[in-house]
Amino acid sequence: MPVEDLFIDIGAGSVKEANKKGVEIGTVGVFDVEFAELGGGYLRGKAFDDRAGCTVLVEVFKAVKDSPYNITAVGTVQEEVGMRGARTAAWQADPDYGLALEGTFAADVPGSREDRMSAKLKNGPVVTVADRTTITHPIVLKTLTKLGKERSIPFQFKKVPTGGTDAGAIHLTKAGVPSGTIAVPCRYIHGPASVTHLDDLNNTITLATEFVKAISEL
Repeated sequence: MPVEDLFIDIGAGSVKEANKKGVEIGTVGVFDVEFAELGGGYLRGKAFDDRAGCTVLVEVFKAVKDSPYNITAVGTVQEEVGMRGARTAAWQADPDYGLALEGTFAADVPGSREDRMSAKLKNGPVVTVADRTTITHPIVLKTLTKLGKERSIPFQFKKVPTGGTDAGAIHLTKAGVPSGTIAVPCRYIHGPASVTHLDDLNNTITLATEFVKAISEL
């Protein structure tokens, strides 16, 4: 449905009436969706892209608390409109390696073609080989896949190389930063109510934590 055909009825008959209700041009509206457990480990909520990634980030920091690893975490802004926050943050942090933590689209729903299913729920964190903004650095990719196999952490590769992540900005910072992405698979990723699975979330946390330890010791 084109945006021109969409409207929000607030019970106003004119611009003047709308203004009296506190609504002006540029007023932001959001979907009122509450987090819920759907049973069987399935979770529903808004903005899992990238609340799922933020959850992973927080849990990784808890796991490596008091460790000798020198890591910097950034909750970036405006990823969807040009990775702007990551671009400036990476310039300031100047890291040795970069890892974007994401929620990515899982299309394992009725009506989806098998060749368009980039990822599936309950198949583990999604490791990006390449997308429209990044070709994952070999060291990062090999470290992630090796850890998954050796530590028996289930993971899957992103099968449709569309979209992009903050890694696209990070890896081009200054002289270049070896970067990659791991993501929590989520259905309806840009809709008002995303769905993910607790197993995928926990396995992403485990893989990201092990990556921090392994890459810090190279």
